[in-house]
Amino acid sequence: MEVTEDLWWKTFEKYGEKFAEAKPNYDNLDEKTQEIGVLFQYELDIYNGGFLQAFCNWGYNSYLLEIKALEKIGANNSKRILEECYSVIVKLENDDRLKELWDIPKYLTVEDEEKLNSLDEEYWEDEDNIMEKMYNFYIK
Repeated sequence: MEVTEDLWWKTFEKYGEKFAEAKPNYDNLDEKTQEIGVLFQYELDIYNGGFLQAFCNWGYNSYLLEIKALEKIGANNSKRILEECYSVIVKLENDDRLKELWDIPKYLTVEDEEKLNSLDEEYWEDEDNIMEKMYNFYIK
């Protein structure tokens, strides 16, 4: 069965909404809602504005949930890409100049931005077919 974008939305949007409502207290959600919610929200943000948008919108704890969920559904290429993205920004982890996550882009080098753009493009190729993996893992 081919998982269309419409089917994916109808199946998982409610989890994404619950995840957004719980922000940043994801521990208040059951494990399935956490996983589907973060996968849903990261997909939306990464396809809209890349890894930085997803990370800055959702934070470090959601990034960790995303990595765990990608591994669980077998989206290993996507997991690797996001781990590489994080490795670009981790140098700013304890930077006193950061007052909020959206300050991160201000302090990236041109090389950092190029690396993130390249990784975003690789993610967008969707080698793992995350929509289908999510559907097959959580619904079938």
